[in-house]
This record gives sequence, C-alpha cells and structure tokens, in this order.
Amino acid sequence: MTLSFDWCGMRQGSGKIDPVNLIVIFENGSNKVQIDIPELGWEDGHKLEWVRAEVSLKGITVNKDTKITITQTQWDVSTANRWFLDNIKISEPIKL
Repeated sequence: MTLSFDWCGMRQGSGKIDPVNLIVIFENGSNKVQIDIPELGWEDGHKLEWVRAEVSLKGITVNKDTKITITQTQWDVSTANRWFLDNIKISEPIKL
C-alpha cells in the first residue's frame, strides 16, 4: 500500500519560500512510525507548484484504528511555515 498526496510550500511577498519540513506519522496504540518527506529545495522566487509525495506503507499496520498525521516539524520556530495539502490517497497496487 502507498500513501500519496500533493503539497506545496507558501511563497512570501518578497519571493522567499517558507521553510517547511513535513513528516507523516502512523500511530496504532503505542506503536508509532514517523517518515520524513523530502524538502522542496526551491530557491526564493520559485513559481509555486504541486509536489507529489509518496510513502510506502510496507511493514506499517494500517487499519480502522490507525491514526495518520501529516504535519510540519518546525512548530517552534519564529518564521512563517505555511503550506498547502491536496489529493490525499491511500492505495493498493492492482494485482493482475
């Protein structure tokens, strides 16, 4: 199975891209798995665009009790860390 989503950082009026590091957390009771999402790596002034993120769920239990959180890691910094999220999907490969 795969978790996929589209995301994009926000650009300030000056053209500076907000520094955002995303993680995905899977929780089942006391079992917690955290997966880092690669940074955008855009230079200031970059045109905003959706970036596809795909996370393999191999070895991760996903059931009706699983809590999935997509969040940023820099909640304690004083800079703006805005971002957009769309098209969240969990899918299983088609078996032929």
